[in-house]
Amino acid sequence: MTINFTQIIKSSTFIYLIKKYNYKFSKNDIVGGKIIAVEEKGFLIDIGTSALAYLPCEEFFETIFFSKKNATNLYKKILLHQKNEISEFILISYNDKNCQAVISLKKFRAISFWKRLNSLTEENMSLWGRVYKSIDQGKFILIQQSSNISTQSLKTFIYKFQLPKYYRRKESANFLIPLKMLKTNEKKNQLFLSCRLACFQYQIKFIKTKQILVGCIVEIKRYGLLINVSGVKSLLHISKISNTKVENLIKLFKVGDLIQVSILYIDNKKGRLVLTKKNL
Repeated sequence: MTINFTQIIKSSTFIYLIKKYNYKFSKNDIVGGKIIAVEEKGFLIDIGTSALAYLPCEEFFETIFFSKKNATNLYKKILLHQKNEISEFILISYNDKNCQAVISLKKFRAISFWKRLNSLTEENMSLWGRVYKSIDQGKFILIQQSSNISTQSLKTFIYKFQLPKYYRRKESANFLIPLKMLKTNEKKNQLFLSCRLACFQYQIKFIKTKQILVGCIVEIKRYGLLINVSGVKSLLHISKISNTKVENLIKLFKVGDLIQVSILYIDNKKGRLVLTKKNL
């Protein structure tokens, strides 16, 4: 998520109204402000109080430790694009007596970030994550809304069983994978993700129930056939193969056989197709 600024001509209307009506600040308020100056470990922001608010570097950037030189250089780059513009912040502490305020841009971004993630979950939509480390159990993922240096991001983990074989075998880092959110826990800063289900949504884009397709048998089980249909591992249960009782699948089929099937049901929760061969 990039920092959203509103262009102003002379001064902030938000700040002007605060001063005019003597607005009372309190902790966790969302306030508007403009970068005025940089200090060794933070920024001075005009939010409309008699004293400038303080924005520590660790409340602006994802990385906590900055040298004075680095902070100054980053400030100059930011100011170059954001001069005479304002942003929104969260007020994390405020002393009413001396109007001393400490604000956070990082916490404001986090609130917006989680709202977006929860919205994606509710709308059953996918997002993209960047793999930055692989281990035997799965992969570490960075969820980030933009490549901007000050954008909000979240590190999470996806287990191996939630990855298609293609991504399981890919050991390199710094590549993007599609993800579907199964559940979010904002309090614990956790995401539960599935790449397999995200890929499934793309694979079934042009597949409909009752559609007749040709698949390849990839595995023979006691209870039925596992078939690759348009890249999706699908189940043809033994009871759906024929109108007559089938006793031994191994005698009738072998791995690699092509077989005509009809889509009986699309299981979005498990990421698979349920097939039938009856009446074909």
